[in-house]
Amino acid sequence: MSPDAVTADRVYRALKRQIMLGELRPGASLVLNQIAENAGTSVSPVRDAILRMVGERLLEMSGGGGFAVPAVTCERITQYYGWHADLLRVALRSINDPADIGEFPGDVCRADSADSHHLADLADELFGRIGSCSTNPEHLYAIIS
Repeated sequence: MSPDAVTADRVYRALKRQIMLGELRPGASLVLNQIAENAGTSVSPVRDAILRMVGERLLEMSGGGGFAVPAVTCERITQYYGWHADLLRVALRSINDPADIGEFPGDVCRADSADSHHLADLADELFGRIGSCSTNPEHLYAIIS
């Protein structure tokens, strides 16, 4: 792996961590030069990392060629939970589990905070268990990273 690829991966992991911890808030614009300076690198590996994150939809292109953390909307959250429910159904069928997880509840924006945290904790635990059942270790790695 080239030094630029290693640096881009390091920057990618740092930015992803900042997003996951809420240090980079939804709607926040990214300044490539500042990120490069903080990472002690040139802009090129930073751009590579950011474009990778755009491909993963963790970041989005904004006007004028910049980049930003996507805004969180009720519609987007509902779509993510619906996607999540679809994945659960597929995962459960693939491990021959007869469990029925039921239908997706619809508008998750109307749930209270305690319900949302409980649902997130259950999803985290379930995906960890599903990942650990897989014969492919990359599944579990993707789930926990």
